[in-house]
Amino acid sequence: MKSILIPTSHFCFIPAPLRASLTDIRPNTKWIQNGVTVAGGNRQGSGIKQLCNPQGIYVDDGQTIYIADRDNHRIVEWKCDATTGQVVAGGNGQGNGAHQLNCPYDVIIDKERVSLIISDYNNKRVVRWPRRNGTSGETIISNIYCLGLTMDENGSLYVVDYEKHEVRRYRIGDTEGTVVAGGNGDGHHPDQLSNPCYVFVDRDHSVYVSDTENHRVMKWEEGAKQGIVVAGDQGQGNRLTQVTGPMGVIVDQLGTVYVADQGNHRVMRWPIGATRGSVIAGGYGRGAQSNQLSYPIVAGIRQIELDIHLMKNDYVVYHTQFIDDKTNCYCFSDCLVRIHRWSQQNPKHYPIFLFIEIKQRFREDFLTALDGDVRCQHFESMKEQILRVFSIDSFILPELIRGHQTSINLALKKQRQDELNGNYSYGNYGWPPLFQSLGKIFVSFIDDEHNIIVGLISTCESLSNFFFIAQTNINLPYASIINIRNPLINEQLIVASHMNGQISRVLLGYGDQQIFERYKQSRKYGIHIISTDYVQCDDTELCQSVKNDFQSSSPILCNTVLAPSFCNTTILSL
Repeated sequence: MKSILIPTSHFCFIPAPLRASLTDIRPNTKWIQNGVTVAGGNRQGSGIKQLCNPQGIYVDDGQTIYIADRDNHRIVEWKCDATTGQVVAGGNGQGNGAHQLNCPYDVIIDKERVSLIISDYNNKRVVRWPRRNGTSGETIISNIYCLGLTMDENGSLYVVDYEKHEVRRYRIGDTEGTVVAGGNGDGHHPDQLSNPCYVFVDRDHSVYVSDTENHRVMKWEEGAKQGIVVAGDQGQGNRLTQVTGPMGVIVDQLGTVYVADQGNHRVMRWPIGATRGSVIAGGYGRGAQSNQLSYPIVAGIRQIELDIHLMKNDYVVYHTQFIDDKTNCYCFSDCLVRIHRWSQQNPKHYPIFLFIEIKQRFREDFLTALDGDVRCQHFESMKEQILRVFSIDSFILPELIRGHQTSINLALKKQRQDELNGNYSYGNYGWPPLFQSLGKIFVSFIDDEHNIIVGLISTCESLSNFFFIAQTNINLPYASIINIRNPLINEQLIVASHMNGQISRVLLGYGDQQIFERYKQSRKYGIHIISTDYVQCDDTELCQSVKNDFQSSSPILCNTVLAPSFCNTTILSL
């Protein structure tokens, strides 16, 4: 029996079928419910035994697995029963050089040319890389946001263009390609796709596409002008008639579709003509047990903190007392421009939480000298400066989280209760799923012990409709991000905030004797965001743990060890 490999946040999981146009699976196949880790599984990281948000995989005839190790910007090879992998492409840091990759999403093998073909997503290119001892790649397709790709038995290459909502076929020698699915803009009609991700081609050259944001899988027969639904298309949800944000897809010799239902943490089987599928792997909620999956693509955030000072009627930003080009800029608008530039260059980045905190004399003015109207004007001014740089649709706004509930707090509690009852579908309230948050920004004002917001939230429109509030009270109607002052003594607050569905955030401090203990406790209790103003990472025990767990000495950190649904270790370099 062949097996399906399922990439999760930092390891590959088995069972389920090889991705090829000749995938034979017996109709009476019995699927083992407990998977076996065949690559990674040693926590998230960049070591040779580790993976960091693996995406597409390919298994050759000898059962060697090739993995697009996305956030390590490399392709790794894991031989059958191996305990370590081997880098076979990239691995030279994030970049656009011929020897580098930048968030690869998929990899296949071209047997005729003995090479790897890689979708180098953030470099907007498809690369051919020698399979053995290759030190650099050759760009074969440019200016394409390619996620998934595959090849038929004739050597024709099929690539998914995520941004143009189409699949193109490139025959040998063809440089332009031909649209074989979609290509009619973003939409839900039978001739359209919406942010497609992965593709499979069968023996008859029919193209199967995971139409991710339409929550369906589509089949386009060769030469067809429109597709037909073969899985889902009943809206997002966890019923057997639904798929939520489908990703990887393969089809067997009988036309049965197997799809990674990422939003429901399961793999589903849809026989030809079926209106509902069956679960063959996962389906027991999100988790790391052998019978569970946790997003074939892990959700995550990056955080940026801007500490605002008021000088000469302008906003000046210092993140720490040291100058660090990656985390400091002197002018608020300059910071925004730099963040916007990065976001434009990486249009499908994980969502960013932009934290804003007023500091020192500015804070004193807020608390004493400035009346309510003037305080509101400052929030309105910050909002206006942000919207001069970003368009409004760049943001996840509080009203989206609140949905039809009466408050953000109630919406998050309801979402959490849904999850505890086994319902992981998005109910148009609470934190949106990852595929709806890519490229987006949450703007949050940090109101820790100073209670600046008290008395303003109901009168300042900019506060209530644009800013999230990071503070310490889990019971406030607008409570969404909870600041944990000291994880050593705030265990009950941490547990309660997580039960409420709120994001927890802790600032470790500046290097006192308890900083490492606070760090260990934050990991233990699954704090979603860990920040520290450690700028120089030396050989102390804390810094060694930071290097091992977060692969960075940046003062901007995000804990993924126990909170994979919110965090991503890749540090945003401005």
